[in-house]
Amino acid sequence: MSGGPNAVLTARAMLLYRLGDLRAASRTFAKLLDATAQADREAYLNALSNLTWTQVELREAGSEVAHSIDLLIDENLALGRTIQVVRARWMKARMAAAHGQYDEAVELVATVMAQTEDRDAYIRIGLDATETLLLAERHREALQVARELAGIAMTLDQREPSRRRALTAQVLAYLREAAQRDIWTADLVADLARYVDRITRQRPFDFVPPMPLDDM
Repeated sequence: MSGGPNAVLTARAMLLYRLGDLRAASRTFAKLLDATAQADREAYLNALSNLTWTQVELREAGSEVAHSIDLLIDENLALGRTIQVVRARWMKARMAAAHGQYDEAVELVATVMAQTEDRDAYIRIGLDATETLLLAERHREALQVARELAGIAMTLDQREPSRRRALTAQVLAYLREAAQRDIWTADLVADLARYVDRITRQRPFDFVPPMPLDDM
């Protein structure tokens, strides 16, 4: 495999992440960061971003993680790396939500959505926005976001048909229906967000809602 030991570590960490073993992925990303020369700034920032993202996923929202996010924002801004800045700001929004700072998280994630052009990423970020709005008990706004996401997902499915896009559209249709019946929760949205992660990063599989709506 070309790229040496760091390429092997990267592949191993990403595989562990996609398998859902976040603890093992975090340890491997930490090894990769240690093995990456700080002088190679973009490679170092990429390694730090992957480690920090995994830590945020694990709800490790301590001061060290917060410092890493601020560093990622500042240094990627200085380097003109727009996509990486947006990703770091998304992490900051998720950090705020993890600390129960829901109104701040809503503002942060809304800014990230406004800066995101990729529709798949927009949907995933929007699911975080919906979850946070529900936690903030801002249900009307959450419903508006859910409707928007469902429309985007269905449009994507029509324009670029694939099994994965069809599954994403089904997920968002399910979310919208749950919202209209007023039987959704932040936990349900978080579960659907994790499902979207899986179907966009792994081989698609049949969509089975967490619980049939008729049984709710």
